[in-house]
Amino acid sequence: MKISNGNKTIEATDKAYRVVYKELGYKPLEEGKTAPEQEETAQETDLNSFTKAELIEELEEEGIEYQTNATKAELIGLFKGD
Repeated sequence: MKISNGNKTIEATDKAYRVVYKELGYKPLEEGKTAPEQEETAQETDLNSFTKAELIEELEEEGIEYQTNATKAELIGLFKGD
């Protein structure tokens, strides 16, 4: 199985992953996806779990400008640079 910590991708057995690499922050890669693609998907999933108010708070902390009447999807897009 291929696993990645976001910076490095390696091949490991299931047991090695469970015993060693999982504790070091590695995650299994989905077939056909690279580590950056999976990281982007994970980040998008995390942003979807935020409420609109939480997204606005995060945008303000990051100093990112937004429209006050923007939808949740539009706010998520600002994090992704859309």
